[in-house]
Amino acid sequence: MSSMVQDAYDMGITTNLGGMPSDSFYRDYSSYNSRKTNKHSSVIIEYVQLMKAQGMRTIVDMNNYLTKNNLWNEFSTIQRINTYSSGFTSVGVSREAYSKIMYLCKTDDIIHSRLEVSKRLG
Repeated sequence: MSSMVQDAYDMGITTNLGGMPSDSFYRDYSSYNSRKTNKHSSVIIEYVQLMKAQGMRTIVDMNNYLTKNNLWNEFSTIQRINTYSSGFTSVGVSREAYSKIMYLCKTDDIIHSRLEVSKRLG
């Protein structure tokens, strides 16, 4: 994992969404899926596919969508409770999943606060 991606995940994120993403917003993940770097790769691909289908440009918006629509069961292997240095706690994805999602999407996430704790649910 690159230092830049790790640093981005270590920080909290908020949205500055501004319209539907183009196809160039997403990398070609067909080869990514065939390389299966870990057991969560297929779940991450599903997450990115849903993110694309819903026109989401930020991981925060996608996580909020999953929460609002009670869809986290489909992504339980990457779901975490994340607490940031600001004291804000929210449902999100694991550090590893975040890095892979950042690789597959050019998100509009903005960094505001360092991720302090990421706990698996259940």
